[in-house]
Amino acid sequence: MPPSESQQEGADAGTALANGVDAGTHKIVSPPISDNALKIMERRYLLKTHDGVLLETPAQMWRRVAHAIASVDDRLYNKPSAFVAAFEEDLHREMAMHRFIPAGRTLANAGGPTRVVQNCVVLGIDDSLDSIFRTLHDAVLLQQSGCGLGFALHTMRPAGATARTTYGSSSGPVSFLGVYSAAFSIVKQQNRSGANMAVCRCVASSCFALTCCTARWLH
Repeated sequence: MPPSESQQEGADAGTALANGVDAGTHKIVSPPISDNALKIMERRYLLKTHDGVLLETPAQMWRRVAHAIASVDDRLYNKPSAFVAAFEEDLHREMAMHRFIPAGRTLANAGGPTRVVQNCVVLGIDDSLDSIFRTLHDAVLLQQSGCGLGFALHTMRPAGATARTTYGSSSGPVSFLGVYSAAFSIVKQQNRSGANMAVCRCVASSCFALTCCTARWLH
């Protein structure tokens, strides 16, 4: 027996709500946000003035992020406007329904004054003082915007190796960690130090020094 008109309308409304859209108003129906979640959003992710005055609501944040991400397809890849608009709506719906939540830096920065939207970035360091301190410069700016950072140390010459320009001995990659650590302790992220990771191939002679250095810091 086919469903009655009222039954069909109820089924359609139920399907629409399951997809995050009110069948009557065609507006997205977001799940409620807990008080704790709202406090975190206000402190970390919602746009605000320099005086701390909020400039948007969570609903406006979803729209800001969806529009900023979707606009990349238009700006960089010349996708048709219909494609970009559809992608923005799909992304906005999934975020508003809490089915997909981007990383914290994306929520805080996409469509805002800070352009960094990655939570974590790996920076390369070449075997030269210029590269070491140029990377530190880039790292400090990324840290300021909220990024976690990773560094590979095995690309640098080990301690004791000959320095080509001065004919002295290299202090090794681990020695520069103190410089990096001091810089990062000054540039805070919301009154806390950012997350950083230094890695080294186990075949590199600097690996043992890095292990000992880590053990000292842990104690």
